[in-house]
Amino acid sequence: MEDASKNQAIIDAIGEPIVKGPWYNASLAVAHKRQSVSCSFPVSGPLGSGVLQLKAVRNGDDTWSSFFLPRDWDILIMDALLHVPGNEEKQ
Repeated sequence: MEDASKNQAIIDAIGEPIVKGPWYNASLAVAHKRQSVSCSFPVSGPLGSGVLQLKAVRNGDDTWSSFFLPRDWDILIMDALLHVPGNEEKQ
């Protein structure tokens, strides 16, 4: 969310502040061995709304105990599908 809030193209399209929508509209998928994740969740701003999608991988070893340790996530892909009223094309 921090990266999306700083993205000038998203700010230009839906305005500031950019707000994350409710988690009950989000989706999360975790791949085998908990090493990658895909997530999408709604976002909105004063000029429009959209869906933020990302794919990330997690660094670290694969032991069962590493599940309890904090690890860094690297975002591989971050896309936003945005709708701005008055501009009927999705961007």
